[in-house]
Amino acid sequence: MDKYKVLYEKLNILKEETELAILKINNDNMQEYLNIYKKNVLRLMILTNNKTIGDSEGALLGVFRAISEYDDLAAIDSLYNSAYDVENYYSNECKQF
Repeated sequence: MDKYKVLYEKLNILKEETELAILKINNDNMQEYLNIYKKNVLRLMILTNNKTIGDSEGALLGVFRAISEYDDLAAIDSLYNSAYDVENYYSNECKQF
């Protein structure tokens, strides 16, 4: 399967999990943080869809760190796992598209 397509699908799952997390979190500041995070995920989705996202060369996108730094967000397993899945796939499978 096309690496761009796989990455796009993983980013889409992350976007959906972010939307669910926004509904679960009762903290206005954290909801705002997640809205900004979602915009960044959408930006990555556009880059991936346009096939303009760069090769990872083993690097990360930063989507996992943004979740793992906050205990309230890291406690949402589906969000945490989908962010990890994106980072792992991009870093290991997208070294070259």
